[in-house]
Amino acid sequence: MKIIRISRGTAPRFLLAFPAQPSNGWRLIPGRYDDGAFSGASLDRPALQQLLADVRASTIDIVLVYKVDRLTRSLADFAKLIELFDAHEVPG
Repeated sequence: MKIIRISRGTAPRFLLAFPAQPSNGWRLIPGRYDDGAFSGASLDRPALQQLLADVRASTIDIVLVYKVDRLTRSLADFAKLIELFDAHEVPG
């Protein structure tokens, strides 16, 4: 099973429609990881930390962002996130 959370306020429409199709095996879960008031320059953001906790707890098994800078703006932090995702077999 693949689970995705997306921000309805900023995601392109095609991302909103894609996971809703039952034939693709994805299930849209309620809620979202939204750090709108925090800079993407830091990993110290409440919603991002919740996302990472959910990855570690195997609550989700895929992370999909429509722009990488929505996840982080730091190449070093991006490498850390990918390392964490790889360790938990979560495609990012």
